[in-house]
Amino acid sequence: MRDASISIITACPKTDDLAVVVVSSFPAVGAYTPIVRRGAGIVCMLGWFYPEVAIDGLDCLEQGLTANVALNKMLTNPRGSREYPVTVLDNYGNVSAYSHPDNQAHGSHLVGDRLVVQVHGFTQDKLTYRIKKTFESAEGDIAARLMEGLRKGVPSELAVELGLRSAALVVARDPIIPYLSLRIDEHEHPLEELARLSEELKPPLERRFLKSIGEKRMASK
Repeated sequence: MRDASISIITACPKTDDLAVVVVSSFPAVGAYTPIVRRGAGIVCMLGWFYPEVAIDGLDCLEQGLTANVALNKMLTNPRGSREYPVTVLDNYGNVSAYSHPDNQAHGSHLVGDRLVVQVHGFTQDKLTYRIKKTFESAEGDIAARLMEGLRKGVPSELAVELGLRSAALVVARDPIIPYLSLRIDEHEHPLEELARLSEELKPPLERRFLKSIGEKRMASK
């Protein structure tokens, strides 16, 4: 089974929402990555990694450590490995990323302002740049921009060639109450299906989020 994945992590400058999208040739990628916690940050590991390494990284962020420090701790974790690509965003908006320096033929990343695009398991000239520019020029809320970044940034013929079959989209607006968390575990066109679900389910999920936030505030009085 081919192991190819693409991810974008970011923090919205307007709302401070933490947001990430990932698509993979491996089934049910959302069961393993990303890990997002509002008030802490994002850890998105790709490839065959140990999930506890990612959890330890997020715990570091929750303690107030920066993305660089958390990433270094993950890379030196006894169960970690410098073979696994990872992107990190902390609660301050800092980002950090790692792709194996001696294995660039099988992956790379591109860092922007509160943004990282990463590919793993393949290489294609200027793909990370294309995804980044597509995301940055997209309109709409952060979820819509993430989806456009991958749907228009990744050529359809490449998606077929890679055998992309699962995807996940997470937007965190509250430390406890979910805002948007969607997964496509197995689909011939996971990005298109994830975009469809995001557009269709966003209104009722947002209503439920706002209702839950109101109840949370009432309970705290």
